[in-house]
Amino acid sequence: MARLVWWPVHRAARSSMILSSLLQCTIATILIAVNWRPFVGCILRPTTFATATFTLHQHVGALLFTTAMFSFGICCAIREGDRINKVFTRFITFYIILASFTVFMLFVVLSLAVHLLLDNSLKALVTSATLTCDPILSGCALILFGVNFWASHYLQEPPPSSLSVEQIDLNDLSQLQRDAFAKLINKHGKNLPDAPDGEAAISLMHAYCNANLPGMKSIVLRVYKPSRIPDKSTILNNMAANYTYEDDWAWRNLDFEQMALRHRSVIIPEIKEPEAPPAPPKLSKKQQKKLAKARADAEAANEGPTVPLSPINSPEQLQAELEFAQKLESTEALVMLSQIPDYDLTATVPGLPGRILRRTLGANSLFKPLCVRLGLLAFHWPFRQAIFYTAPARRPVARTAAVARAIAEWNDKRPRRERCAVLLDPTYQHGDDERAIVPSGWLPNPLPPSHVIDLRPHKNKTLPEYLKAIKYRDQEVAFKKANGEVLESMEFTDEQCGEVMRLWRNIAQKRTGEGQTAVLAEPDEHMLMELGGGAKGDRSLLFLRANGKTIASCVLFRLGNTITSDMQGLDYELARPLKAYFVMMQHVIGIALKEGKSFVDFGPTTPKPKLDIGCTSVGITGAMYAVNPLLRAAIGVAASKVTSSMDTTNAGEAKE
Repeated sequence: MARLVWWPVHRAARSSMILSSLLQCTIATILIAVNWRPFVGCILRPTTFATATFTLHQHVGALLFTTAMFSFGICCAIREGDRINKVFTRFITFYIILASFTVFMLFVVLSLAVHLLLDNSLKALVTSATLTCDPILSGCALILFGVNFWASHYLQEPPPSSLSVEQIDLNDLSQLQRDAFAKLINKHGKNLPDAPDGEAAISLMHAYCNANLPGMKSIVLRVYKPSRIPDKSTILNNMAANYTYEDDWAWRNLDFEQMALRHRSVIIPEIKEPEAPPAPPKLSKKQQKKLAKARADAEAANEGPTVPLSPINSPEQLQAELEFAQKLESTEALVMLSQIPDYDLTATVPGLPGRILRRTLGANSLFKPLCVRLGLLAFHWPFRQAIFYTAPARRPVARTAAVARAIAEWNDKRPRRERCAVLLDPTYQHGDDERAIVPSGWLPNPLPPSHVIDLRPHKNKTLPEYLKAIKYRDQEVAFKKANGEVLESMEFTDEQCGEVMRLWRNIAQKRTGEGQTAVLAEPDEHMLMELGGGAKGDRSLLFLRANGKTIASCVLFRLGNTITSDMQGLDYELARPLKAYFVMMQHVIGIALKEGKSFVDFGPTTPKPKLDIGCTSVGITGAMYAVNPLLRAAIGVAASKVTSSMDTTNAGEAKE
């Protein structure tokens, strides 16, 4: 029974806070009582200062009683399943503010009580109980507030993830095994419009892991459910009331499923019966066969892997197939972690404050305390989250929070030299991933918004028709007069990759010269060739040529129903008069329309021309986890400067 009350940490914090609050109520009552009639019966008139001091003790006692009852009410209201609720977070924040004010007042009355205790002239006028009890009671109340502040920090401690994490090497897997993971991603991991299919995701992770970029190392993590699940008696003995995240009430209540059951009338409004749809048009036999084949292909793409993956020829092969089948079944997600060993947290702070921080705490300082190992749970090019789920989830928000919690716990247990001081996971706002940030123990930080075009209303239209629909003037006039041509290549040859890198470095050097951070790591030709290898049409190079010279380039990534361009490069002297940047955006949209894509994502930079061509700003939140609590405040300041820094850079680029 004692362990049920004092284990795990959040239960110990709740029990400590309840006991401390009850003791504070008792102290407050005694403090009011002993100061109600502090003077002995005598004809001497007490001083005004002493009278005001004892009256203040009564008011502080009442404030202490109110604060204690508020904390007691919070602890009684918070249940196991509701402890990471946002409403309770606001109540706890309010309690901390109220308690801080009460602590300040207690320090005031404590100093006054000590002063009166040392004043010999009052000993004949004031009862000894009042003079003695006031400093003792105030000191005990302050000690109990220390307990409450500790407890309030752990009161909403997220539950353990119950998931395990291990590093895997995609090169050690056979092609059939990589295809098996890809099929699971196709079936369970395409939860966003820009989520790549399984083959593209595995190929992109494989390319990053083999790139060997200086200043960045990428690894793949497998998040899985442990195979050994204890029985009920072991769970009860270890006080682990819920072993998996799907059974823990704190995780379960993150999803709207439980809320819908409690507030069905609010969340699920009454829906009228839809009208009968019109009869479908009659199709010819050829059209029916084509439609049936398309449906069969779609169903085959969403089917899971078939085990065994290959014919069994030996007992050893059978054992290997069984072990890999168990891995497939227990895997919850594949995650790519890009590690930047020396990331300067002050690099995003612009202007004079940024230069001061870099010289004192950043890359230009002696000890470099704000240069940390950064772990990015995303691809750098394009800047996309790299968490791919491989299992079904009854509660997607709970699953997302459990996976993030598991990665943070795994990172904490790594050796000090390999541990990432900061983890960053970019997610779209208003989605399941964003709702899981705070419950998983991570912190939300704003990132510059991306700019996305929704092409679904413009299906089967050409580029001129789209530009006419949004009332946008064609920017290709000067480009066509200069004998401009647009070339798209899937080959990724040495010459083409070198040309892309040459033009990309022009933009990177321009940003660096303006005091802005170009990228987290610098790509090279080998990296581009790895991206091109095994792409199967998911990635390509786009070139703009005028008068026989390449004036602009970019890399196109096809991610599910979305096409995005990255690694843009310009020859400023030749590209500026021909409006090459705008021409390249138009042709990316034209390619997306031709291929039937639903969205075009142009990323966060240069918002003005992108908004003019039909983009909508889509908010991005960066989930941040810092091993050192002192880094959290520093990262919060740096993250708050990202948007203003990007706006400054974007204005300059748009002008160019």
